[in-house]
Amino acid sequence: MIAIGGIIIESSKVKPLEEAIDQLCLDTGFPETEVFKWSPRKGVHWMRENLVGDERRDFQIGIISLLKEYDCNAIFLAEDKDCSYAEANSESYEMDIIKLLVERVDWCYGKKRAQGIIICDRPSGNYKSEEKFLAGCLETVREGTTYLTPSTITMAVLSCPYKLSRLLQAADLITSCTLASVCGEERFSPTIIKHIKPLFLNESGRIGGVGVKLHPFPKYVNLYHWLFDDEYYVRYPIGCPLPMSQYAFSKSPNEY
Repeated sequence: MIAIGGIIIESSKVKPLEEAIDQLCLDTGFPETEVFKWSPRKGVHWMRENLVGDERRDFQIGIISLLKEYDCNAIFLAEDKDCSYAEANSESYEMDIIKLLVERVDWCYGKKRAQGIIICDRPSGNYKSEEKFLAGCLETVREGTTYLTPSTITMAVLSCPYKLSRLLQAADLITSCTLASVCGEERFSPTIIKHIKPLFLNESGRIGGVGVKLHPFPKYVNLYHWLFDDEYYVRYPIGCPLPMSQYAFSKSPNEY
């Protein structure tokens, strides 16, 4: 699976939320400027050895609680790389899922009657690979997708080093935990995902296809029921009760 996700926040709340998260990190014992992650790497991240068990769980729940306090929303998208692109003319799964992200962000801004920007982590690789990635993002923002032309995203996608932004680290926590849950991880993610779920964009009580999008639809639609508590999935103009017996995972999230 390839996944992307993020948090949506009003511009006036960015600075105070960054400061609140940074203070939580300092109060927890993080060295100054040390990053936090969902799954820290051994020998690389401070929290791998120094924040474990219940303490790590409580810290991650604390981050999510701050996102709720500052009225953030969350979005998450994942694609199966063994399947076809969501957009037939995409050049890679990375750019394909970016198109899905732009659609969701533009939809959210439209519902809020607002305009905004997208800030992402700096892509891996050298300067040329970063420039190519951002150019692809810009093309999507300008030209749109099969389904829409963005009207609320005010400029090109911007990049920022992950280690310099607590909000990017929080977005990574949301995305990584949700991906673990979608992929069947049952040891750590269930405790955290239940706190994340209220953050996801929703419409009429459903998260699937709104705040969370899994591609392709027939293969993963029933996970919206098992993992995100959706009772139905909307394929306009009708709503289809979940789980759907004709699709995968109709009996449980672990039985394909």
